[in-house]
Amino acid sequence: MPTNVSGSIKTLATGASGSSTNAFIRFVLRGTRGAQPTVTGTGTIAPLISADGQFYCDIPADSSGNVTGTIYSTRDATGLLGGDISVSGSTTAVSYGMIVYANGTAGPEIAIHAKQSATIDVASPPAISLPVVVTAPTGDTTYLRTDAANSPVTGLTTFSAGLLTKKLNLVRFADQYSGSDAGAKIAAAIADLPSGGVVDCRGFGAGTQTVSSTITLGGSSTPILLLCDPSTKFQPGSAALDMFSVNVNGQIQGLTVDVTNQSYTGKVIKFSVGNYVDGQKTSLRDIRIIGTSITTGQGIYMSASSSSQVVSFVSVSNVRFIGLQYGIHLFATGNGWVNGNHFTDIQMSFPVTGIYFDSDGGQVNGNVFAGCSFEKGSSTTEGIKMASTGAANSNIYWNQFYGDIWDTTTPINVTASTSIGKDNLFQGRFDGTWTDNGQNIFVDLVSKKATWPNGIFTARDITFQPVNGDNTIFAKRATDSGPSGNFVLFQTAAGGNLYYVGVDGTANAIAFQGGTSTHASTGMFRLASAEAVNFRNNANSGDITGLAKDTNDVVQVGSAGMKVVGATPTVSASQVGFGTTTATTATAGAQTLPANPAGFLVINIGGTTQKIPYYNS
Repeated sequence: MPTNVSGSIKTLATGASGSSTNAFIRFVLRGTRGAQPTVTGTGTIAPLISADGQFYCDIPADSSGNVTGTIYSTRDATGLLGGDISVSGSTTAVSYGMIVYANGTAGPEIAIHAKQSATIDVASPPAISLPVVVTAPTGDTTYLRTDAANSPVTGLTTFSAGLLTKKLNLVRFADQYSGSDAGAKIAAAIADLPSGGVVDCRGFGAGTQTVSSTITLGGSSTPILLLCDPSTKFQPGSAALDMFSVNVNGQIQGLTVDVTNQSYTGKVIKFSVGNYVDGQKTSLRDIRIIGTSITTGQGIYMSASSSSQVVSFVSVSNVRFIGLQYGIHLFATGNGWVNGNHFTDIQMSFPVTGIYFDSDGGQVNGNVFAGCSFEKGSSTTEGIKMASTGAANSNIYWNQFYGDIWDTTTPINVTASTSIGKDNLFQGRFDGTWTDNGQNIFVDLVSKKATWPNGIFTARDITFQPVNGDNTIFAKRATDSGPSGNFVLFQTAAGGNLYYVGVDGTANAIAFQGGTSTHASTGMFRLASAEAVNFRNNANSGDITGLAKDTNDVVQVGSAGMKVVGATPTVSASQVGFGTTTATTATAGAQTLPANPAGFLVINIGGTTQKIPYYNS
């Protein structure tokens, strides 16, 4: 059933705008979206092309400006259901745009519905107050429904103005969540990932954000990666707040924390709420913690409090600290374990203590620090500290530190007992004097010294090559601190020898020098004037002089006698050769032996004692 149109067109001067001004009302059909409109049971609508649209009709005004006519309806009499016009099977798809024309000029378009059997007064047209129902294009593959029931979109989608959303697959954008501060928003985003995912905090952008309650992330079945913009500075809402608690499979990247808004005493990042073991993905990367002039609080804190709790194999890399009491604190109690964690590319400036290994009845073992650097501040006590209460089950073993400790008085301070703090390795540039219990290994590039527990250094095929003209010296000098003792080279099993070989493959001289005496300048085996080559007697009760020199520079051989075991050699003029060769005859010489010798020299030849006479000079 059509809709009636009536009313009149006036000018602002209160006169009629009628046929003399070519005045008319145009009704443009909207909502066809390129489809052909029809009138159900009547026919199809013929197109009329104009700048206003493809389908329209004009109702002209008479000379008095009066307008009278009919148009097909777009709604039923209630205005809620379909009218006469159908588009692609829908009778609620279209509406009219009503435009007043005079002297070829169009007025503004007013969106209206034409109700069945109703009359439209052009002076007060029924503007649409409800959203126009638009007929979907043919087929669900040509559009995306607002309820996304026909997703996914299969083609490339471009949003030139950007895309604002709080979630995308398993990514949650923390800044889009509700919360009293950034910390609350991040916590809400984490809670929205019950099976784990990524919480993107980069939307907070540059500036300062507050965390008022501890943010906990990770879990054995809820791995969480927290992505941060390094230009966002998170600050604690209170002085004692532990800001981030990282559970197993928790990861943080790009975090910057500035605690200088508080007299901070809390822990910025702690690992203490789970059982951290092999195969998990627990890590920190690209972290900045700023506590300038703060001498309390802790940067990274790892703790285990029972025999069933382990903090192991956590990866921490590219971290920078400024200030605080402890940069990194590893603490174990109750027979708990803080073992095998890896720290790489760590730089600390001005903390009281850079790294604190702390055992109170727990094990802090096998943690590795590589590529680390520490710079002293005005409140610095030491770069590294190893301490224990001495409680049962306390261990600080096999930890390794490779790096530099600059400008300190005490770079490393081991106060743990010899049975607790031992077999740890420190290698790098260490300014100042370290304190140790004698059970740890130090390789210091500043003092050019290396120390080993109990003076024991075990290795295979080590080559020491001095700079040209220099000496390679193994020494315990009088100026060195420590207990007195011997310098020993020994082979612990049979079958090995001690060799000294020259560069050309031949043995060069071996010189022994004691005290201030000068050793012999020539010869293969060189001794100083007061030195001797001695042997231990067979009963192991005393020494036997084998080779020595008296005050008259005469060499003496064998304080217990001398035995020759080889044949008599042939020697040159002015030399005497002795050997075991004997004879029963001899050729007479030109000399006559005196009748009475002064005595006889007793010798043993081949097991038989013989006597050789000798005479006064």
